[in-house]
Amino acid sequence: MKHNSAELWIDFTNALKQEIEGTHIDILGTAWESNAKRTSFYLELLLPKIATKLNLGFEREKTFRVDATFYRKAANDYQVPIIFIETENNSSTTETEIYKLCCLNAPLKVIFICLEWNNESRKDITEDYWQYIIDAFVAENRLVGHLGVIVAEWMDTLKLHGFAYNEKGKIDEEKIICEI
Repeated sequence: MKHNSAELWIDFTNALKQEIEGTHIDILGTAWESNAKRTSFYLELLLPKIATKLNLGFEREKTFRVDATFYRKAANDYQVPIIFIETENNSSTTETEIYKLCCLNAPLKVIFICLEWNNESRKDITEDYWQYIIDAFVAENRLVGHLGVIVAEWMDTLKLHGFAYNEKGKIDEEKIICEI
């Protein structure tokens, strides 16, 4: 079964919303106590459930040292990556992860970052940190699939913002995935 990257991004964000909204606020609060706890929450609790909702298998840190992989088993039982996921806490040092995700062949690659989301941080991320990498791939090779970005922000509430770069390196519509 072929996967349309735009549809996969919508399905992924819908499943993410359902799982976050179904998670008790105390579990979310504990996850936000530290970077290590947040990463553990993503990799041990949240992402396996999303993979199940998408009818995909889930595996941690195998191929290319990516934090997580959602896969489908082919007829010959070989695992074919459908979604690669990186979870990074410090958004200002994510160039390597963005480069790695651009190198990978899957219909969807997703990076989770955590920061206060406002016009300044949006500009830093989308123009200063990543755009030159994405532009280089589009110009010299191509950007395979969609590159989704989940921005987790906990101020008074937990908000998950999401947007995705399409195969032309342009940002599709930004949205608030959920707010708790």
